[in-house]
Amino acid sequence: MSAPDLTACFVARNHARDLPAALAAARAAAAHLVVVDTGSTDDTVRVATECGATVVPFPWADDFAAANNAALDAAGTGWILWLSPDETLPEASALRVAGAISDPGVLAYALLVQQQLVADRPAFGTANHQWRLFRRHDALRFRGRLHPALTPAPDAVAAGLGYATRPLEAVIVRHAYLNELTPEKIRFSNRLIEAELRDRPDRVDLTVELGCNLLLLNDPRGHAVLGVAAATLKPGFDRHEAPPPGVGPLVEYLLGVPDGDNRGPLDRAAARRLAARWYLDEPPVLWAFAGDRYLAKDFTTAAPLLARLLELGRTGGYAADLGFDPDIVGRGALMNLGQCQLQLHRLPEAKASFAALRTDPGHGPRATELLAVIASLERQTLDKDAPQ
Repeated sequence: MSAPDLTACFVARNHARDLPAALAAARAAAAHLVVVDTGSTDDTVRVATECGATVVPFPWADDFAAANNAALDAAGTGWILWLSPDETLPEASALRVAGAISDPGVLAYALLVQQQLVADRPAFGTANHQWRLFRRHDALRFRGRLHPALTPAPDAVAAGLGYATRPLEAVIVRHAYLNELTPEKIRFSNRLIEAELRDRPDRVDLTVELGCNLLLLNDPRGHAVLGVAAATLKPGFDRHEAPPPGVGPLVEYLLGVPDGDNRGPLDRAAARRLAARWYLDEPPVLWAFAGDRYLAKDFTTAAPLLARLLELGRTGGYAADLGFDPDIVGRGALMNLGQCQLQLHRLPEAKASFAALRTDPGHGPRATELLAVIASLERQTLDKDAPQ
């Protein structure tokens, strides 16, 4: 039964296709639905209204946090469930959410957000915990034009308000396959990042994101932007300080960028040192580090990095705020590890790696080829060792 003191909040623009499923799933947990519409030109408003949501028109001003806060202001209940139009809440999770708000000592719950990257493969994607269920309280407001987040985070303010925060065994499924990354969307993101940097010029993580986005658009200005980020971060790196959150993509970039394109003071050797010291739980950086070592034929270093990726995939012990192709902590890492083992003449280990991939649609053909190579090498060894 949906909780009468809970409102599920959404911010939407041109999401008429996705909203029916999202609102229906949210209704199982929350008795009230609020959709802030930022200027849809499709049937979003009609669909949301027909689904029983209160629709709040909101003039778009390049600020998702402002739209999010408008949704909080429109909710008249004591609790908020925060969802996006491309997310659904499974029935069992909806029941847990509805029951969780009865605890008088909790300010907020962290729910597991599962990224579904392929429509017919529900578990193919990374997952992380996010503050999605929380009390409607003046201390909890969103900040951030592109990546709005409750600031300060609930766990930072809970004790001072006399509350606790907890994880909740509930899953939100984000149907990421519904949203294709297009040049238009990247340019939209860049516009918001540039506005955010005018507001908060100290956000070097946003400078890194801007530079990487420019390179996705094949805009060479990205090298200069990432050079500025590297120059900003270098003094702290020189003092062996832990890097701020969100700058791992800069280390990835430095591990792969041609020397002639690098515009900053950190070179590839520096990136290797940073990766080895600070990024052993960030799969995208480890993947780039392993690739750098593989291309340099340093298989002795690449192999344990790939083994580490597989360990992170098995345990889920990677940094919680990351999104990436799960193949790099799964079969992709195993394929590359097998090739390192083959190069190091560790034939039994390589054979086991490739045998585990033989039936995989993506890696199976190559694994089968390499198993044949190993079989040939084993025959040569037997022939060499046979008595004359």
